[in-house]
Order: sequence, then structure tokens, then C-alpha cells
Amino acid sequence: MTEQNKEDSNEENRPLTPSDWVMFLSGEINKWHSIPITICTFVIAVLALVVILNADNTTIFIVLILCVVEVLMVFPIYKDIGKLTDIRNDIIYEKLKKYDEIRERCEEAGLFKQSKIVRFIRWVLQIETI
Repeated sequence: MTEQNKEDSNEENRPLTPSDWVMFLSGEINKWHSIPITICTFVIAVLALVVILNADNTTIFIVLILCVVEVLMVFPIYKDIGKLTDIRNDIIYEKLKKYDEIRERCEEAGLFKQSKIVRFIRWVLQIETI
């Protein structure tokens, strides 16, 4: 196989161009930005319901504990969004050009694997998987 044929076959195995990566990462970033907004809206609605119903101290305490747990679940999402934003910016500013480099950085950022928290959030919100 000649050198040109090897390069052509390698290009066929790499379906995403840098502009495709930018679009893909932008979609992922936008999708993950909506999850904390949804969770915060839910928390505000629950707190409003508790106040309206004049709940006792035990109920308010339980709701506050749930709010803290939800905030702790949202924090890792923002760390992942920051990593994906950095990769997207590196592609836009042409610091990353090659498919293998981009794919490796995405794998390091955990784009292709899901943590237990992420799987749980996706299951709760019924978001399609990658």
C-alpha cells in the first residue's frame, strides 16, 4: 500500500473535521448548561411549595438537605463544561488541528464515558446518551 493510500484510509477512519468537533462540543456544552438550570428551577419550586404549605421544621430541614445534595451533584457538571469549553476554544484558535489530538483531549475530559452521577441525572431527566 502506498503512502498516499495509507493517508486516504486514515482520513476515512476519522469522520469528524475540526469544524465538526466544534459543533459537537458546542452541542454538548449547551446541553449540560441546561441541566443545572432545570435542577435549580425544581429546587425553587419545591421551596416555594414548602413555604406555601407552611410546612413544619422537619420538612424544611429535609428539603434543605435535598437542596444541598442537588448542588453537590451539579458541581461536577460545571467542571466538565469547563474542560469541554477549553477543548472547543483550542480547536477554534487552531491549537488543536489533528483528529487524534482532539479525540485524545475529549477522552481525557471524560466526554465518552459517563460517571454514575451523570448517568443518574440523564436517567432522571430522560436525556439521550451520546
